[in-house]
Amino acid sequence: MNYKRILPDVACVALFVAISFFYFMGATLDGRRLDGHDHSAADGLSVEMNQYREANGGETPRWTNSIFGGMPTYQIAPSYDSVKPVTFIEKAYHLWLPDYVYYILISLLGFYILLRAFDFRQWMAALGAIVWAFSSYFFIIIAAGHIWKVLTLAYIPPTIAGMVLCFRGKYLWGGVLTALFGTLQILSNHVQMTYYFLIPEVLMVVAYLVDAIMKKRVAHFFKATGVLVAAAVVAVCINASNLYHTYEYSKDTMRGKSELVKEHKPGDQTDSGLERSYITHYSYGIGETWSLLIPNINGGASVPLSMNKTAMKKADPQFQQMGIYNAFTQYWGGAEGTSGPVYVGALVCMLFVLGLIIVPNRSALKWALVAATVLSIMLAWGRNFMPLTNFFIDNVPMYSKFRAVESILVIAEFTIPLLAMLGLKEFADRVIALRADKNATSADYSNKVMKPLAISTAITVALCLVFAVMPGLVFDKCVSPNDTNALAQYVEAGYFDQFTASRILDSLSDMRKAMLTADAWRSVFIIMLGMAVMYFYSKKGGALRTGIMVGGLLAICLVDMWIVNKRYLYDSMFVHPRGVEGIVKTEADEHILAKSGTGRDYRVLNLTVSTFNDNTTSAFYSSVGGYHAAKLRRYQELVEEHIAKEIPQIYTALGEAKLDTVRMMAENSRFPIYDLSEVNTDALYPVLNMLNTRWFILGAGEKGEVKLPVENTAAYGNAWFVDNVKLVDNANAEIEELHNVNPRHTAVVDKSFVSALGDVEALRSDSSDKVVQTELTSTTVKYDVESKNGGLVVFSEIYYPGWKATIDGVPAEIGRANYVLRAMTVPAGKHKIEMVYDPQSLHTTEAVATTAFILLVLGFLFAIFMEWKGKKSEAKN
Repeated sequence: MNYKRILPDVACVALFVAISFFYFMGATLDGRRLDGHDHSAADGLSVEMNQYREANGGETPRWTNSIFGGMPTYQIAPSYDSVKPVTFIEKAYHLWLPDYVYYILISLLGFYILLRAFDFRQWMAALGAIVWAFSSYFFIIIAAGHIWKVLTLAYIPPTIAGMVLCFRGKYLWGGVLTALFGTLQILSNHVQMTYYFLIPEVLMVVAYLVDAIMKKRVAHFFKATGVLVAAAVVAVCINASNLYHTYEYSKDTMRGKSELVKEHKPGDQTDSGLERSYITHYSYGIGETWSLLIPNINGGASVPLSMNKTAMKKADPQFQQMGIYNAFTQYWGGAEGTSGPVYVGALVCMLFVLGLIIVPNRSALKWALVAATVLSIMLAWGRNFMPLTNFFIDNVPMYSKFRAVESILVIAEFTIPLLAMLGLKEFADRVIALRADKNATSADYSNKVMKPLAISTAITVALCLVFAVMPGLVFDKCVSPNDTNALAQYVEAGYFDQFTASRILDSLSDMRKAMLTADAWRSVFIIMLGMAVMYFYSKKGGALRTGIMVGGLLAICLVDMWIVNKRYLYDSMFVHPRGVEGIVKTEADEHILAKSGTGRDYRVLNLTVSTFNDNTTSAFYSSVGGYHAAKLRRYQELVEEHIAKEIPQIYTALGEAKLDTVRMMAENSRFPIYDLSEVNTDALYPVLNMLNTRWFILGAGEKGEVKLPVENTAAYGNAWFVDNVKLVDNANAEIEELHNVNPRHTAVVDKSFVSALGDVEALRSDSSDKVVQTELTSTTVKYDVESKNGGLVVFSEIYYPGWKATIDGVPAEIGRANYVLRAMTVPAGKHKIEMVYDPQSLHTTEAVATTAFILLVLGFLFAIFMEWKGKKSEAKN
């Protein structure tokens, strides 16, 4: 091997490692980590699963009891035995670097591999890698904790690199690269990002087809396409377990169609079950699109306006002293809020325009990238451009399965840097060719390089100058509907009069215009600086070599984007880990755990947090609430119809109950103990009782800062025999009937489960019947049952297909009762019931995945063999 050939690549990788480490150096060296909602949400979810892994030799559970009363872990811990070798390869690709550092590294490496596949020289490929990886959106989603999205996006460029190699005739390596990074991309488990990138990938394939037709190489095109299809099949099959169970699970989640017949706003419902308003809730503003060029086009992130030094220079001292600016954010766009804008770099935008001008029009790839860019931007507008959005929702398969349509702007974040780099490469190639041509004239230099550079600079600088000099021409006032609504409420409440409110609005407008114009001038400076480097490089007889020009542009882009990214992901956001998986155990937690144990055989409703948007409770108990983007649909419907309405009733019950001072003294309890024996809790919160909600955590103190544990002695327990069964015809009747029955005595059963449960209406329990839970893990639950006549047992466990049951070792059917719970018919006498979550589909898909991985390894080894054979043949000749 000629090691000198790979030294530049090694040097680029070393540069990427250094850049990635340096960005997170302080936090990495101190062992600090990001703090925030999604980070703590992942922490809380991981505790029970990690405990199960430790107790079961590293096996990943497929069910968790920790949130929402129980749910599959397919979208929480999508790890399967078949992909463990792939995970090792992935860690090697990460160079075993720590979290955060490797997120940036693999983003850099991925785009670098793509540009090398396009035959870019190393340092120009390194420049492209930096402008892609340092797009602000990637740092914003790292800060938000959307790590699966980060990883998926990082693996997309090298997957496309495999496609490029195939169409360049390097079938073996192209196929292997596509299969490997396609596998890693799907493994990262953000189907939405993978789905969105089918758009540029399909457009690029069409471009290669057009090119093949023009060059009369159609046979080559279909051969390359065949290899890519085979590689894609391998990647999909390696991830068969994850993909299949994600698909199956999606049917029962919020992404699937509800069984309830609901009233919707006219035109809001879609065939998928998701409302258009839900799909487009997070949409990018049409005016905000200029953030690609100017980061603070709409103020940046939704953080207090008082944090911005440029804005505060324009602040009215009177309102500043009143603290008014703390109540308003820097962001003033049309959305409710944002973590930051999508900024791809001012100089990158100039290079993109250069690419539009200088890359030959006969290049079908150029127009594919342009089409993908425009389509991505318009689709990101979502509710702000409903004709196109509705067309895609109604006609493009699976498009309506995904929300937060503004995230489709990641396509533009890919296509803009790619066309920008293709433009820069063409620019450099022209300069090199002109310098080699002894007959080249000044006119040749002017027409081929100077004019395209001047035009692209003029266009982007002119756009920036409009915002820098005349922001009012584009934005009348830099205020949002949120600002005006808030001030109207202040006026209505009597805090100040309408005249003062108008003055505040004017002040907000002036402050935000200052932010906007400052960033616009900043973009002008960045573009002009980059243009100057390229100008001196392109001059006839210019002294700058290509490497020096690329180095200069690399430094400009890195400094520009680094500074912007530090607005959204900065050192003080990282904190030292605390408590269990970063979650602090409170006195209330200590009290509950001391009284009820550390098991998951009871549930807790924590009302001191955002109950259905928080997982910290799950670190210690099974929680009634929780947070996950793909929760079970039926449970969410139960929350909306029953649990949310029952929560206020908890306070009513406690108001009616007497304090049990005798027990408080006997147990030396510093927390109140309520006697609920004389309170009709079954009329106040029956659904919480049937979920075995044994503890409530309430807020006390002036600001609710004190956590108060209250035991709910009225909870039904883990399982119970019912006296009666109410059969209903459909989901609407099932969820509605829970308002009319006492679940402790009557089970509501959909008629579709009669075959599983038998003649339930004829069953009658006895007061001596009892059910005792003897074991509970993430995948297994056991009960001892004793009954005089037999009957229907309702379990406080969530019903989900895939759970299997036996009675005394003999298979038995599990039905559903009370909309979400498991139920079984049990014969008279003493019996042992065991429920196990071990779907047969897991074993089938694992066999498929293992076979596909073996094919990938064989393909990789064959590619190495053919490479060696080819070099050996060249050496002989």
